[in-house]
Amino acid sequence: MLYQFLAAIQKGGFQSHLELARQMGISPLMVLQMAQDLVRRGYLEETGGSCQAEAEQPACSGCAVSTVCQTSFHLWSLTAKAQQALKDHS
Repeated sequence: MLYQFLAAIQKGGFQSHLELARQMGISPLMVLQMAQDLVRRGYLEETGGSCQAEAEQPACSGCAVSTVCQTSFHLWSLTAKAQQALKDHS
């Protein structure tokens, strides 16, 4: 299941943790727990956490509402360790 999660992240694009949970047939809480575990183990890096002013959150650069948005979200990217694990797994 962890490889399935990493592969979904590798596809790129924006997917909410709710969408990832639906695709994988697991609970949204499980998605967040898996991501936390993978961050701790060095397979993912969290690259964002809330939609704030551009200076605080470069991931929101160019968003028209970035200075007033109160959205909280997670952006994850694969580390080199995860990319190698996926390559070895395929």
